[in-house]
Amino acid sequence: MPKAAILSVLETGNVSIVATFRFDILPNGKKTCEPILYLRARNEDREVIDLFSYKKRCSMLRSDGCEYSLEERLSGAVYLIPKEDYHCTSIVDREEELLKWMSYQRVLARIVKQYTKKSVEAVLKENIEEVLVETFHKAVKGIEAREDLALVSGLADVVECFPACYERALERSKDIPKIVEEIVKRKVLHIPLKK
Repeated sequence: MPKAAILSVLETGNVSIVATFRFDILPNGKKTCEPILYLRARNEDREVIDLFSYKKRCSMLRSDGCEYSLEERLSGAVYLIPKEDYHCTSIVDREEELLKWMSYQRVLARIVKQYTKKSVEAVLKENIEEVLVETFHKAVKGIEAREDLALVSGLADVVECFPACYERALERSKDIPKIVEEIVKRKVLHIPLKK
């Protein structure tokens, strides 16, 4: 798919460039992560460049199903099984689907730069910090603490690879020290608070 075709798809407003991570452990024990960019149906209240966020309901999902025909959908959406709660499940192997996007990494990175005037890494760092701040603040706004700890524990690999984002999120969330202290105390993220 050439860059012009990807831009045309993005211009519909129904598709975003998103990222997932491939994690690896170096011989010295340090964890690394490589972002893998791909196209996916845009979520409600999300931007065209939505590399890392809590996913929401698909913007194309209507009460009677997807507004796109099977022929018009992105490959991942063709293989989804809809559910009443809008949390669709896939019948294809996610890894196999992601492999199809590996040859597009450079072009997708250039499109991210074109839209945001920033590198993929810079956008990811901003997104990761926002997700962490959002997680810390959700805990204060009455969402069950156990649910938030589960959400944050799912971020542990990302935080380990981007510790500065975690530190900035902690600093921005210092007005809610109890939940942040609890998250660190339970060693969910295995990163100590600064004294």
